[in-house]
Amino acid sequence: MNRIIFFSLVALLLITTACSDNFLQTEPNDRLSDGSFWNTEEDAELAANALYDHLKTAIFRWDSISDIGKPNTPSSSASQNVQGLQSSTSGYGRGIWGNSYEAIRAVNDYLVKIDRVESDNTALLDRYRAEARFIRAYQYSYLLMFYGDVPFITEPISISEAKELTRTDKAEIWDFVSSELQEISEVLPESYSDNDQGRITRGAALAWKARAMLWAGRYEEAAAAAQAVMDSGVYELYPSYQDLFSYEAEHNSGVILNKEYIKNEDSNSLFDILAPFSQKSSGSTFVPTKSLVDAYEMANGMKIDDPGSGYDPASPYENRDPRLRYSMFVYGDVLPDGQIYDPRPGLGGPDDIMRSFTTTSTGFNIKKYVNDQDLEDPSNGGINIILQRYAEILLTYAEAKIELGEIDQSVYDAINEVRQRPDVEMPAIQSPKSQEELRQIVRHERKVELAFEGLRYFDIRRWEIAPEVMNGPIRGITSVQNTYADRSDWEVIDFSSDNEPRGNVASNIIDDDVSTIWHTAWVNSNPPHPHYITIDMGDRQEIIGFRIRGRQGYNDGNPQDIYIEVSSNGNTWEHREDFTLNNVGSNTVYTSSARQAQYFRMTVESSFGGTTHTHVAEIEVITAQATETWVYPEYERSFGEKDYFLPIPDEELTLNPNLEQNPGY
Repeated sequence: MNRIIFFSLVALLLITTACSDNFLQTEPNDRLSDGSFWNTEEDAELAANALYDHLKTAIFRWDSISDIGKPNTPSSSASQNVQGLQSSTSGYGRGIWGNSYEAIRAVNDYLVKIDRVESDNTALLDRYRAEARFIRAYQYSYLLMFYGDVPFITEPISISEAKELTRTDKAEIWDFVSSELQEISEVLPESYSDNDQGRITRGAALAWKARAMLWAGRYEEAAAAAQAVMDSGVYELYPSYQDLFSYEAEHNSGVILNKEYIKNEDSNSLFDILAPFSQKSSGSTFVPTKSLVDAYEMANGMKIDDPGSGYDPASPYENRDPRLRYSMFVYGDVLPDGQIYDPRPGLGGPDDIMRSFTTTSTGFNIKKYVNDQDLEDPSNGGINIILQRYAEILLTYAEAKIELGEIDQSVYDAINEVRQRPDVEMPAIQSPKSQEELRQIVRHERKVELAFEGLRYFDIRRWEIAPEVMNGPIRGITSVQNTYADRSDWEVIDFSSDNEPRGNVASNIIDDDVSTIWHTAWVNSNPPHPHYITIDMGDRQEIIGFRIRGRQGYNDGNPQDIYIEVSSNGNTWEHREDFTLNNVGSNTVYTSSARQAQYFRMTVESSFGGTTHTHVAEIEVITAQATETWVYPEYERSFGEKDYFLPIPDEELTLNPNLEQNPGY
């Protein structure tokens, strides 16, 4: 689809400005003009390419004003929306209205002017017309969901005519969207050659019809359109959810509609706006919430609050639906630069929650579309944004059939195909289930499968659950608050060696100073692993874990593979626990169960960097822990009846008194 990208800007300027009145009766010779342009098939193609710029990519912003996400900056217009403070002068609603009608005007203009092109290849011109008509139906779908009844325009109009427009009943516009998409599906091809990848296909038209009719509550039409996509044989689920949003997976068999990008030519800044602060030293624009994190089931298919689910609040991300860690960064994940993501509050790290307004405000970051290849140039990404994919079609089919009461094995099959992707493998949903049970199951699947793909905002409104899930505080990470043993009576009673000539003695490991270290012998000898150190805590302690702090600024030599044993008398050792540490400044490890002991011995079997020596700054014993959930302090969400729709922009009402404002604004 390179040609669509390369030439779209020039053509966009042409088709959106050519309708202006010319105040000179001369034809410019330094640019394209309306009079010299609409002549060839190439002209029609260039202008069609320009229309693709109107495909909407604000999917992350939309999900950030639902329950699963949050605008990271409190002063943004999206944050106003979350608080129920948007008005007819707010930039958010004005932008959607203006951009949508700009696109509709461009399409209407295109459909008139393409008739000037002389060509025997009528099929090609009809295909371009169909692509344009898709984009118009696409725009109206969003306008209806954002505003309800809206002005309905299908041909170029004058300024005076625009001032006479009224709002058309949404049912009439949904009729148009349905018939338009069905008609163009008969014209569009099922696929394109490599050079035209990314163009609108027959499958895209039917898939969009399935989405639009689901939004409209026309379940028979939604199910039929989804079934047509499923029966086409063109699409199937990509086997790896983890890799679905990577460069390697672009144009895969599960993608139905893309917004195309190319590095250095027509790039995006997804890495810059989504990745954690530590990866690009700039703020994250949108972040996930605990509402989404908690929605992911345990790997056994149970909800985290179900008795016997196995959920551990101290290890909240373990044994969960794999899509959780495929979709967002959570504490302990490896970041693109190889460091460990640590947003826990109060530790002073670069991703520490709300360390400043630039770091995550919930303790999570979006992982979809964050690719290692963009680390060096985060504002110059070339990853395509998926606007519609096959998993959505399966879930649309299932939801429509459930709402129709037409529940058969095909409904279970569609849901389970999504749940049992090879790298997800969640337990299958078993029949029989009631309509209400299946309704909640498919709604859950949409929430977790399609997170940060721009659908949740619309789902919670059409299901009329927005007041229930939106109102109240915004919750973030649940972090473990550890209690550490008092070390004032501790004593190092044995060790394999130390580096006394340099002052790196064994007792440094318990001196409350991370700038001093225990270093195994180095100056006069360099003994190999294993290295050990034994500590008497002075009295019996309950041990549930350890914090081991490495040498600051020197990664090579930090312990890698260790084991720790405990003892009641300092002679008989038991309960060996093996750990593999990360090469970071501080590691926290937990024992498999609480141990009562006065002594412990740490043995280092290998060190990072392949060194024969090891060094440790401090070691501490964890005696107790509690969990605490972060609550965003700046504001709470507020959703009222008026918030189901955005307000009509104030300037539109001023220019056209025939337009009526949405209730509540």
